[in-house]
Amino acid sequence: MAFKSIHELLLYAKKKRSICTVAVAGATEEHALLAVMKAREEGIVHPLLVGDKGKITKFLKEMNIQIEDDAIYDAKDDAETAWQTIQLVRLGKADLIMKGSLNTSVLLRAVLDKEEGLQNDGMITTMALAEVPGYHKVLCFSDGGVIPYPTLNQKKKQIQLVTQVCHTMGYREVNVAVICANEMLNPKLVESADAAELKKMNQINEIDGCIVEGPISLDIALNAEVAKGKKFESPVAGEADMLLFPNIVSANVYAKAIDMAGAKIVSFLLGAEVPIALTSRTTTVENKFNTLAVAAAMIDDRKKV
Repeated sequence: MAFKSIHELLLYAKKKRSICTVAVAGATEEHALLAVMKAREEGIVHPLLVGDKGKITKFLKEMNIQIEDDAIYDAKDDAETAWQTIQLVRLGKADLIMKGSLNTSVLLRAVLDKEEGLQNDGMITTMALAEVPGYHKVLCFSDGGVIPYPTLNQKKKQIQLVTQVCHTMGYREVNVAVICANEMLNPKLVESADAAELKKMNQINEIDGCIVEGPISLDIALNAEVAKGKKFESPVAGEADMLLFPNIVSANVYAKAIDMAGAKIVSFLLGAEVPIALTSRTTTVENKFNTLAVAAAMIDDRKKV
């Protein structure tokens, strides 16, 4: 199953059997509060608010929002906000994290702490899901925010993490396009050689649950007619579910380009013990709500029953 739109993903999140508990890291920002309360009203999450309790209470009062006093965790500064958020997960009180007003670097520092953090198996990466104008289904892509130049092994892990999340959200098989400048193997280019190696790993089931194609160009991955014209035959051609970019710059530029073209994008950190919903402090209430709802859809209900 592939989702045709972010809206379909939201409907899926609402149908999940259990309500997730989200720890909002830095709940002192109006848009974040409105988004999480909307998600609460729609039966998607139960919120725990972490940050300056005085500011949080003031915002809630101004917005005429009622919440239990024990759902607010007071923190005197950003470092304590990050630490308290992490502890809520470690104590089993939260199923996911949403970044509110807290700076991403501060949150990441706490997540990656070797003794008190949430680092699962040594690698954190980003995953974005986008509803792109002109493409017939939701696209996943990685990594536009954490790993500058991923190694072959890191690229393998990126595919595995995204594939695992997609299966949790109902995908049967994920079409992975390892993006390069073109579809011809060039051993002199690390990106091209890595793409071919990842495809081989997939063929021998070292990477499973997906179909990996590479090297493959962006236009072939997203346009079946281009693939036909170039005589490139692959189940991934024109049907990509995931785009794996060779480095942080290419993924970041792609994200900004489709955003300017009107795409709806939600972003997450994967590789920690729980999904982490990432939103800019300046983004809209709608985007924050969408990001939170999709993060809830990533939670495996079987682990909560």
